[in-house]
Amino acid sequence: MAPVVTPQILQAESSPAILPSSTVEANVTASDRHSDRRGDYRDGHMAASGSSEPARAVGLPQSILFPSSQPGPYLPPQVLPEQNPVLEQQVRHPGGADNGQAPVAESTFVEDQTQPNVMGQDLAGQGTAMNEAQAGRASDISAGLDDIMGEALAELDPQSLGVLSNAESGLSYEMWQGSDSEQIVKLLTKLPYFREGGSPRLQSLQRRLLLTAARPPVQGPLSEQDLLGPSLDKVKPALAQQNMLKARLEQLQRQGALYDHLRFLDLLSPEDVHITSAVEAYLLGGRYKEACTFAHIMLEQESDPYWMKVVAFCRVMEGHNAGAALAIDVLREQGVEDDVFFDLLQMLIRGETSPDLAYLASYNQLDALSYAMMRVLGQAPPKELWPLMSPQMHTAMATHPVLSAEERLPLAFEAYKAGHIGPDIMRGLLMVPQFTPIQLETAGATAEIDMGVRNEALLYQAALQRADDLSRLQLLRPMSARAQQAGHLALMAPLYKEIVQAIAPATDVAGQAGLIVRLLLLSEAADEAVSWYNLVRQNAYSGDIRATKGLLDIWPLLLVALDHPEVAWSTEILELWWNSLLVLSPQERAARATLFYVICEALGKEVPEAAWQKLAGTASVTNNGQSSSYATWRGLMQAAQRGRQGELVLYSLLTLGEKGVASATPAVISTIVRALREAGLEEDARALALEVLVSRGF
Repeated sequence: MAPVVTPQILQAESSPAILPSSTVEANVTASDRHSDRRGDYRDGHMAASGSSEPARAVGLPQSILFPSSQPGPYLPPQVLPEQNPVLEQQVRHPGGADNGQAPVAESTFVEDQTQPNVMGQDLAGQGTAMNEAQAGRASDISAGLDDIMGEALAELDPQSLGVLSNAESGLSYEMWQGSDSEQIVKLLTKLPYFREGGSPRLQSLQRRLLLTAARPPVQGPLSEQDLLGPSLDKVKPALAQQNMLKARLEQLQRQGALYDHLRFLDLLSPEDVHITSAVEAYLLGGRYKEACTFAHIMLEQESDPYWMKVVAFCRVMEGHNAGAALAIDVLREQGVEDDVFFDLLQMLIRGETSPDLAYLASYNQLDALSYAMMRVLGQAPPKELWPLMSPQMHTAMATHPVLSAEERLPLAFEAYKAGHIGPDIMRGLLMVPQFTPIQLETAGATAEIDMGVRNEALLYQAALQRADDLSRLQLLRPMSARAQQAGHLALMAPLYKEIVQAIAPATDVAGQAGLIVRLLLLSEAADEAVSWYNLVRQNAYSGDIRATKGLLDIWPLLLVALDHPEVAWSTEILELWWNSLLVLSPQERAARATLFYVICEALGKEVPEAAWQKLAGTASVTNNGQSSSYATWRGLMQAAQRGRQGELVLYSLLTLGEKGVASATPAVISTIVRALREAGLEEDARALALEVLVSRGF
């Protein structure tokens, strides 16, 4: 039987003429239609978080604005808290406990808790880079900005600082130029919370938007008359510039991006941060020395009992128990009623280790200070209080050293879905639970049942241990199917990357190429994906009907995700792909073709008029996607037309909203993909388009 495939898709653009479309249609049997309607590869998440993983270094957090000999944030020596030798002692969580329950005796300052610590292992990539890495980042940013600004980094406006350099993020240092500062601040406060959106690329764009060094919109200088009595039209933009930094920090806090928040704080001087928010982040991140530095200063300036409470905690950490006990008396004389704080502080004064805190659940209160005190006592908050956790506290709890693996895993997975811990960290956490050899051997029995994150860890470990590719695929298929059903395949694919990369392209597993290519593309493993594509293409060229169908299945994904010379585009191939959709209902066929065509055109491909004409008058599946406001849509259009990169990314995030790509209309997706490309964000445009296709069953 002659091969039912186009030489163009098998070989190169210059290959001979293709077979007629009717040949493909004739080879789609009834059983094939039924099987394909079920969607063999529809089972098919951080970016990929898109985060730039900072290198580990030693030493204290270093502000790039101040002397290298001083800890960051820098404060003059005369206002530092009273020194005590105990302050310099570092207490780390001892590793080696199988269940992760080794107690933490944080009776002293912990100098670096910005890196999450799991089972005694520092998990690089989500915490504060120390002196050497930060100095390197400062050098990178300075080198990139000197040509623009003609000044050293230390002289930069703090409003322009960021954790990520422009080379790391792909966003321009001038991305806000031409935009209105006040409007940007308003829009920043409305950024969506992508916990359930299932889009690592949107999480990456939002994270980079908040963390990238960028100059605020330039405003005209104040005139002499303005200095005597400045007008509102000059004062308001200047204030808005200051508020842009505040809005970025507030969003990191609101989103729960604790470790990014801490990294940003380390770049800033005290006058540029909101002290209360900074202290909360330092307490949650175990950065007690910085929290106490700020608290001592604030207590001298304000009579708020909160600062006396924090300072009382600090006195214990400094080894001054008498001062802490005196603070209790003063607070009670002032009429402060906070039994939780008083109980926890007295436990710290007595030097208790791992006390029973279950009774605290009845008080129904939990804040950053009480969380820090519980952690120093070697305990976690009672589970009854977990619903009260702020997003930042949730992220801190995800790597809490006292929690067992079973308790930590669900929290960590939620933080991973929200983009606050990366794939490398999550993979490490999936390896923490201990399983028996029998459990690992029989893991496939529960592969198709959603039994929680612990079962996910079991399947992950079992798949890693499988010696042959077929056994790995037996576990990988149901794992991916569950992720696809939950709308999380783009989030889970980076976790499966090591498993998938262990499966070599071979004819005996070529039937699973659709699943493997999807996972590789979503994991940004382009070279491996192309290798699988070439294998399937070779098999199809030799006359394998199943390989031909598989080739047409993965071709749209490779075409969208990669600008690769081996992935051909032509009218003939498009016609073959259209005919392969006969297994779908007319409505589903039209909906799938419409989405693919608009994405192709947004990526610069020319879809023939004849292809569009076939969709004319065809009703597509009703789209249940959310619609953005006209004002947001208009803002997106204007930002694209005027070349305002930062504003364009901001409006794109707002247009898609918290539901992300899963329910956006083809028109919205097409516009955003076009706009991102025109703004120089080609990689983001393609990654987002790929996520859209996979989320719709491609």
